[in-house]
Amino acid sequence: IFDNPVTTPRIRYLATAITDYSRLKEITLWGQTNVPFRQGLLVGGPLVPATPVALNQIGFQKGAPKRFTAITCADGTPFRITSQSDTTPLFTGTIQNGLGDFTSFDPGNSGPYLVHVTPSAGDPGTSDPFLILDDLIKEKYLTPAVQFMIDARSGVGSHPSATGGTPWRDGIYYSFEIPSLVHLLLTRRDEVVSLPREIDWEADKARILSPAYDSEYQVIRYSTGFLEAIRRYYTNHEAPRSNAPDIVKLLHFGMGITLERPAYKDYSGDLRPEQINAQTVEWAAWILYAWPVLREWLPESFYIKTRDFAFAEWGISKGLDTPEMTDDDPSSLEIDPLWHPSAYTLLERAPFKGRNAPGHSIWPNLLMHEVALREGRADAAIYLQAAQTQAQWIIDNLDWNDPKTTKGHRMSENKMMPGLVYFLQKYPSAAPAGLAAKIEQWADVMISRSANGYDFRRYNATEWSIPSGGNNWNEPGNLAGFPACALSAAWTLDDPAKQQRLREISWAAID
Repeated sequence: IFDNPVTTPRIRYLATAITDYSRLKEITLWGQTNVPFRQGLLVGGPLVPATPVALNQIGFQKGAPKRFTAITCADGTPFRITSQSDTTPLFTGTIQNGLGDFTSFDPGNSGPYLVHVTPSAGDPGTSDPFLILDDLIKEKYLTPAVQFMIDARSGVGSHPSATGGTPWRDGIYYSFEIPSLVHLLLTRRDEVVSLPREIDWEADKARILSPAYDSEYQVIRYSTGFLEAIRRYYTNHEAPRSNAPDIVKLLHFGMGITLERPAYKDYSGDLRPEQINAQTVEWAAWILYAWPVLREWLPESFYIKTRDFAFAEWGISKGLDTPEMTDDDPSSLEIDPLWHPSAYTLLERAPFKGRNAPGHSIWPNLLMHEVALREGRADAAIYLQAAQTQAQWIIDNLDWNDPKTTKGHRMSENKMMPGLVYFLQKYPSAAPAGLAAKIEQWADVMISRSANGYDFRRYNATEWSIPSGGNNWNEPGNLAGFPACALSAAWTLDDPAKQQRLREISWAAID
């Protein structure tokens, strides 16, 4: 795994997250499972869990749902919570439907704590230790998240290569590194700005432009042209200010390379040729929207280049253009051509890949509307109209009971629902009639699919995850993105019970 250029950044994340190596039970390697980890050495033989308590995340957040799985325990089985160093019960409860709930337990100190379960039949169980923190995300997740994005940069990260040829290894035109980083900066500005700086832009520039880098760089899958693009990036763009936080340097890197090489192709069965795709152009909207914050650390020339690219390309990038399809929408950023009535269904065209999520341009169009107003442009209204058209199409056409419209979008599912909710929040008078009801219908379906002992949002009533077929689909991105959908939808609801249930299944996905 250390030799794999795509997965190597994950090793540092693992090492950062684990605080007590003595408790690490097993590790999964390529083609091998249940490989025990003992004092830094991998040894043979499986490990069998000896406890009915399934709780292995680093901790919980105060004020948020706190639940654990005890799937083998009968209803009414008692449990108690103690500190790791004391047997005095601090909270007691009972198992119901395979789950224990101690949401109301918000102690004064962080722990660590233990859950103890006492079944009527079988051995009692004790959980791994866990923390309860005022801000779990800040304390435990933010630093390794930003470090991962530093390590996964193409060319200058932890491996001198560029799988796919995009700014981050294993990225593609429909991934969302730039929007995610903008979200993180705008919602956690103080925390991410205060992180230690790791990126040395000038040192990276010297390394990339050196002739010695020719022998260091490794051409791997579908990365032809990237080396020239990253060298153009370091040649053609003014540097971020030296005091810029890493998250800002990451945004400069990602958008700067995109400006130098905006055309991409997904080689995993996509019919679209290498071209400037709509979802790539959307990245620019997030940079432009965040500019009032970014301008503290980035040169004005970078804004101008990004702005000119976005407004020039917004109505041009065409998606799919093949003889059996028409693309007669006023803007290619209204309804993705693969969801056009003349197209094949998603399942026939690209099952579960996640590259053609419906509604992916709603939020970017609203951002472009706001940027156009800020710029005093005469075309500001067309971006709002594009968002209206796409939202109306979703209301009229998407059936949430068809899992291809939800979990079937794998990592890209998060592009639609937060955009719909943002529309309702920011422009309630312009949002199409029936939008709030459509969102509540989505919530009802998600809640119904999560009624199990894991609070896990299933694919449908019979399958836990995306049907594998011959693809062996993974879905960590779907789990990571689902809370954005569920928590945003909860904002629109009037039913407190539904809001709480969406929070529960959101935190379960994070756990």
